[in-house]
Amino acid sequence: KDGFLEGRANLLDHQYTEASEEFERALHHLDQAVELDPQGPMAQKIKIVKQKIREIQQSLAQGHSLPPNLLDELRRELQSLMP
Repeated sequence: KDGFLEGRANLLDHQYTEASEEFERALHHLDQAVELDPQGPMAQKIKIVKQKIREIQQSLAQGHSLPPNLLDELRRELQSLMP
C-alpha cells in the first residue's frame, strides 16, 4: 500500500518517473501477498488491483492523463485489501 501511496503523491507532484517506480514497488508487494496464498479469497481481488495499477502505468507511459477519481478508488480498494 505504501508504494501506491508514494506513487500517487509523486503523480500529483508531476514526478512521473518516480510515480511509476513506486507503482512498480506496489506491484511487487502485491505479488508477494498473492504468493502467500495463491488460491485464497484475496488472491483474485489482488490480481484485479494489480491489473488496474498496470493500466495506470500504461496510460502514464503513453502520456495520457488519469481521471481524478481513479487513484482515490484504487486507494480505497487497496485499503480494503491491506488495512
